[in-house]
Amino acid sequence: MNWKQVECKGKKVWALLNDAGELRVENGLVPIRYSESQDAKMYKASLRNIVEIADAPHKTLKGTASAQKSKKKKTTGLGSAKTRTAEQAQRAQQVAQQMLDSFSEGTVICFTDGSCQRNPGPAGLGVWICLPDGTQKEHYRYLGEATNNIAELSAIEDAISLVAAEERYADAPVAILTDSKYTSGVLTKNWKAKANRPLIQKIKSLLKKNTNIRIHWVAGHAGIEGNEKADALANRAIAEGK
Repeated sequence: MNWKQVECKGKKVWALLNDAGELRVENGLVPIRYSESQDAKMYKASLRNIVEIADAPHKTLKGTASAQKSKKKKTTGLGSAKTRTAEQAQRAQQVAQQMLDSFSEGTVICFTDGSCQRNPGPAGLGVWICLPDGTQKEHYRYLGEATNNIAELSAIEDAISLVAAEERYADAPVAILTDSKYTSGVLTKNWKAKANRPLIQKIKSLLKKNTNIRIHWVAGHAGIEGNEKADALANRAIAEGK
């Protein structure tokens, strides 16, 4: 695969080229990667955020993490919230920042989180939103007795409603970032859900009506600013609700 060094939001990245040696553009997006390493993950950046560099180097780089096939169980390499090392936390922050940098200009950013004391137990949700004009909004809600998965899903549901209320950004792309692999899986990867099916179907229906919304996973409790704020809001909901 042939790649060319370009700038994306002030950072040098590698952009994928087509057979003609030009940037490969699909639906206004260009595949990019931040590293030359073989296991580098591939993202997609808006073409308008790409600035070509005069006499930029071209390279044939080996496959990306998204393209590699393996019989081994896929892992993020970022550890888990309870056992994550400082090095993994730093890497998780870098991955999250790379993801944020890949979003097109004017994207509404939503971090969501659910929290539960015991499972099931007193539960709450938190949503932290950053609008394209820099305005930040906070939302939290106490759910009473519920499971952690219900809290995570409900946070997504609330985020969708909150964004819909921002009429001036009705046509803006929306990125919802959750640290729940369960939530991301049942909503975007067709994981089979044994529980919470009515809530899941409700959220899926909302997503079908709001095709500008995308859900992304980020590592939780790794020092990622938006995730930490959403987590604090979810815990605040429990504290005040109790």
